[in-house]
Amino acid sequence: MPSVKSKDPEEAPLIGDDMSAKDELVELARVYLGADQQEKAARDEKALLRGPIMDLISEVVRDEVPLATKVVTVPKAEVDDVHDGDVRGWLELKYPEWVLISATVVKVSRKDTFQLEIQEDDALVKYEFVVDGHKFGRTSTKASAQIDAEALAADPEFLDLGAEDIVVETTIYELDEKRAARFLAANPESATIFSRYTKPGRVTAKLLPFQPLREEE
Repeated sequence: MPSVKSKDPEEAPLIGDDMSAKDELVELARVYLGADQQEKAARDEKALLRGPIMDLISEVVRDEVPLATKVVTVPKAEVDDVHDGDVRGWLELKYPEWVLISATVVKVSRKDTFQLEIQEDDALVKYEFVVDGHKFGRTSTKASAQIDAEALAADPEFLDLGAEDIVVETTIYELDEKRAARFLAANPESATIFSRYTKPGRVTAKLLPFQPLREEE
């Protein structure tokens, strides 16, 4: 068996032909454990660095990117019925990558309506840029939405819809997305009932690989 050397130059070769199988096993296990500890230390260090890096990218975004803003309207009754009047709860469900600037109640067709001014969240905006020959970037990912299927199935309004077959029991409860999409398309008025028991998937920023750019020849 070829000799195996430690990465530490101060250590002698670990394994030679004069070692027994048990001795070689112990030495290889020691090298393996050392490599495993180095990987864990590197992962821990990267995890500690990720937060400050993300914060600095957000600072660059605030300085360089004109964040989009827009105004959306939503019936006040919808916010009250699904989110107990919590506009931010409604926004998290419908526009998870945006933040609330202001909320005003106005009359539209004699009905109270929320008029929401919202802006892109600088902590989630996708962006790439170059600094001193190094490329930085960030994207975002969204977790799957979760639904309280037991509470939904106990809701009398849901039972009146005759849509029990779109709730499928697995390890956790989830909606059959294809059936739900077809049902909601045919019965748009039922969206409020489903929204009442849906917890939106969390949107999180994801760091793109940090890489030096190749020098031009």
